[in-house]
Amino acid sequence: MHAIEQTGMGLPVVFIHGCCQSSAYWEPTLRHLATQGMGGLAPDLPGFAGSADLPGPYTMEAYADGLADFLAARGIDNVLLVGGSMGGVVAQHFVLRHPNRVARLLLVGVPGGIDPGEGRPFGRQGIRPKDRPVRAGLLA
Repeated sequence: MHAIEQTGMGLPVVFIHGCCQSSAYWEPTLRHLATQGMGGLAPDLPGFAGSADLPGPYTMEAYADGLADFLAARGIDNVLLVGGSMGGVVAQHFVLRHPNRVARLLLVGVPGGIDPGEGRPFGRQGIRPKDRPVRAGLLA
């Protein structure tokens, strides 16, 4: 998996891009973090930009597990995770599938959320139980 990286102190911040984007979307943010002494990386998910030739499956779960393998290969076991748009859906799956690897999660422009009772994403890009209304992005 291709990624752009900035070295720094503390836990790395990992940025996951949305659909029709790439790691380049997060490059200005990574540069700014570096000026503050923080490090991080932004991978291109399989099927996108520098990782376009990586094979599928291209599912949110497979992206989450692929990211976990990518980080493990780099010796990174705990991160601050940021996901934008579809990358936020991937980030939610990452947290559900690898909960001990994320210190903090930030979702940017992501519809839906995680159903705390069932541990599944819901909303436009996930599943919401029909018998539980959504109020302010959370299940009632």
